[in-house]
Amino acid sequence: MASKKQLKKDIDKVVREIVADCYTYMDLYPKEDHQPVENLAYKALDLQDDMLVKINTHQGRKNPKDTKEYFNLN
Repeated sequence: MASKKQLKKDIDKVVREIVADCYTYMDLYPKEDHQPVENLAYKALDLQDDMLVKINTHQGRKNPKDTKEYFNLN
């Protein structure tokens, strides 16, 4: 598994890309309804917060199966 530091950086990068794409869409299509796009950006930011909390509170269990279950998003 990758380091926690790299995982956090990857999560931040992906969320930044999603939010930037949302703002780009809103700039390109000013007459469209922006509520669904704003909701998507907020969901991405909420997911980022949830994932970072999960990563920071993980105690580094020795069993890989336990670790996989811990990070399961379902």
